[in-house]
Amino acid sequence: MQPRTVLTAFFVLLLVNLSFAQAPGIDHRINDQSTQDQQQVELDIAHNGWIYAAHTVTEGNKGGIVYRCSKDNGVTWTTLYSSLVANSRIKYFQVIAAGKFHSWMRSFLFVVQENTQTQESSIAVYSFNGITLQPIGNPYLESFPASATITGFSAASDKIIPAEYISTYSLAIAYSVNISGSSQIRYRLSADGGLSFEQNQLTIASSTAWLRNVHLAFGRSGIGSNGRYMAVWEEASSAAAAYAAIRYTRNNTNIRSEFLPSIQLDTIGGRTGNQARHPRIAASSTMLDNDSSSVTAIVLAEYAGGGSQQIVGFYNMRAHYTNEWYPSNISEEGSWPDLVYDSANFSFHATYLDQTGQQLVGRNISYNLRPTTAWSMEYANYADTVSGLSIARPRVTMDPRYRLPAYGWAASMNGLGVAYVDPGINTGKLKQTLSWQLQTEEGVAEGIYGDEPVNGAAMASSGLTPTYSSSDPEVASVTADGSVSIRKVGSAVITASQEGNSSYNPAIPINFMLQIEPKVLTVIAENSDRPFGEANPDLVIRYEGFVPGDDVSSLSEEPILWTEAETATEMGQYPIYVIGGWAENYYVEPVNGLLTIGGANLTITGQPADTAVCGNQSALFNAVATATSPLVNVSYQWQISEDGQGNWQDIDGATNAQLNLSPAQALVSNDKWFQCKISVTGTTSTTRPAQLSGKAVMPVDLLVPDEVCVDDKTLGLSASITGGVFSGTGISGNTWDLQIPAAGPQTLTYTYTDSDGCEGELTKTVQLKVCGDELIEVMGVYPNPNRGRATVKILLREQPGQWQFTLTSMHGQLAANRAITLRVGWNQFELDMQQLAAGVYVLSAYTGNSKKKHIKVMKQ
Repeated sequence: MQPRTVLTAFFVLLLVNLSFAQAPGIDHRINDQSTQDQQQVELDIAHNGWIYAAHTVTEGNKGGIVYRCSKDNGVTWTTLYSSLVANSRIKYFQVIAAGKFHSWMRSFLFVVQENTQTQESSIAVYSFNGITLQPIGNPYLESFPASATITGFSAASDKIIPAEYISTYSLAIAYSVNISGSSQIRYRLSADGGLSFEQNQLTIASSTAWLRNVHLAFGRSGIGSNGRYMAVWEEASSAAAAYAAIRYTRNNTNIRSEFLPSIQLDTIGGRTGNQARHPRIAASSTMLDNDSSSVTAIVLAEYAGGGSQQIVGFYNMRAHYTNEWYPSNISEEGSWPDLVYDSANFSFHATYLDQTGQQLVGRNISYNLRPTTAWSMEYANYADTVSGLSIARPRVTMDPRYRLPAYGWAASMNGLGVAYVDPGINTGKLKQTLSWQLQTEEGVAEGIYGDEPVNGAAMASSGLTPTYSSSDPEVASVTADGSVSIRKVGSAVITASQEGNSSYNPAIPINFMLQIEPKVLTVIAENSDRPFGEANPDLVIRYEGFVPGDDVSSLSEEPILWTEAETATEMGQYPIYVIGGWAENYYVEPVNGLLTIGGANLTITGQPADTAVCGNQSALFNAVATATSPLVNVSYQWQISEDGQGNWQDIDGATNAQLNLSPAQALVSNDKWFQCKISVTGTTSTTRPAQLSGKAVMPVDLLVPDEVCVDDKTLGLSASITGGVFSGTGISGNTWDLQIPAAGPQTLTYTYTDSDGCEGELTKTVQLKVCGDELIEVMGVYPNPNRGRATVKILLREQPGQWQFTLTSMHGQLAANRAITLRVGWNQFELDMQQLAAGVYVLSAYTGNSKKKHIKVMKQ
């Protein structure tokens, strides 16, 4: 075995005509027995680095299997199980090492054995303690009669990351069996780490075609709670058919659920169907999903449809959810493919036999594939010798310590098969170890979003410089010197590696999980207040604790503020609650505030004014106030004070915006002070005081004589203050009709308003008299002549009392006689002549028996 060579320049690669790097490690024989034919190899590597390998053996008519373990990378081996039985052959077998913690570390050997004489078959599962290597209990056994032909077998496990968080790892087996021309693929599950297998069987597929070469793999999505088992198999037209269709299915929802209807893969990419065989499947099963937020599954198979034996591939980036499969070719020549998922590097490693070049090829590819993604050449030939490889059926698994692929195969030597393992490291070099400078608690370090970078540097015992990686750089990124910067909340595995050199093997990578917790973000509801009856103000949030560069836009969901207080809520204090709020990188710590509802808003917009009134006037004070809320009623209470300084007394009934004092009230309140106490809910304001004072009325002179002769019939009235109103008998406006009042003393009244607005009133007595010499100064009939009705007016100077009036014709004939009571002054009465004939008559006035006055009256 030559030392591993690294080519550092592309032109060097061309000049020396080398094909990529040399083999990863020294090849070790699994079994030194030289008399047995060792034909097939299956292997797996436990979490602690121990290699578990099995190979078939034949010797004459005997067939059997040897199961061994190496704790030193293949240098020495311990036999766990060995059998060599006459008339027997091993049809199928598999090795699984599972469990992360010592108490659950197990290895399993699955064997399908057939009696070559009776054609009876059996499936056996052997369990071994992963620390003591001792067998555990009795093997699980299932037997089949000669009429049942087992045509394929596979086992798989979730190994370290369980399908269900609360369970230990699971194991599943699937086998194809043909019974009387009918084929089935059956499924058995152990959900307790191989302690028992559930007896209920699920049928993966059933067909009249020949089902064979089934292969299982486990896949798990980081965002899913459960994993799935996935299966591929051949569907051939007959037992003798060299090639077949490749079909695929998976559990529907979890490892116990039914399998979905299968689909055909070999025709994807336009290939001719039913030209494939030996399918193998692997799927991603880490806590970190691919770019499609799901599981990547890859199927490899031999394909002869192009005229030569090719290795073809198919991939699905959403294998948990859909059947979106795409082609992914790997080699134009090859056979017996195998592949494994590398959970440390999020990639797949594949191997196959290059028959033409007699080489065992290793390739790899990222789990984020596209149709154009090509498989990289990892090893052109990892076998130290190319002789005898024509019988090789290579297998690949992962060493979880070194994160390197390891290989197993059988090669022909001196006519017998020899089983080999290449552990992936060179056991001829020195060992080196890595250790952290950081102190962790059981491999876990904690940080808080926003913290300073963490010292994630490691030291190599060889003195070589480690390299670093993060399983999730979006959570925590690591620099070349091991400084780990916290990016967001989550967990990231920080791994230190040292790839070794010509003297040192690669160190076993070490890692610690950096668990980033959210930073406390204090969300404070600012205190607020408002008057009663009004809408709540805009509530304000204040944040404390943002990492520099972050702000409210960094929140996935902004918190809101809420209070139970509404517009009509009574006065008091009410909590302002911080509700909700979420951010990936913050823990929201709410701090509630208080909303204080105080008295309603009240504004006095009109103040009462000082008022001066005349003694006979009422007094009016006004107060105008408004409340901003329609829910609030404004109430008023007027008060009175002697001096306007204190001792204010409520005025009974004075509860309106206006205070109206009657003249009598105003009179007794002269020189007093008034104010209004205005109230709304929770608020009282008082107007400024206003004084009530009295005003004297200006005197007036009536320009009317003391004696007036009624003979004049009318008299014009005037006063020194104009604009007033005269009142009295016979007065209309400023004219006194002297014919209406009786002679003698008559009172007239003048009401007026002076220049200060005060109302005054003056009364005067005027002596009305008849100024002529005759007893009856005036006696007249109106109209005269008349048509039967007339008015008689008489001005009597003296002798008031009953007078007799007669109406006679011109011939002295009496036509009418009437007694009328007269007063001194003007008198009048109606004269009715309607029944009299037209003509001239004489109206005479008598007092006693003396005739005093007469006039002629004409009726028409």
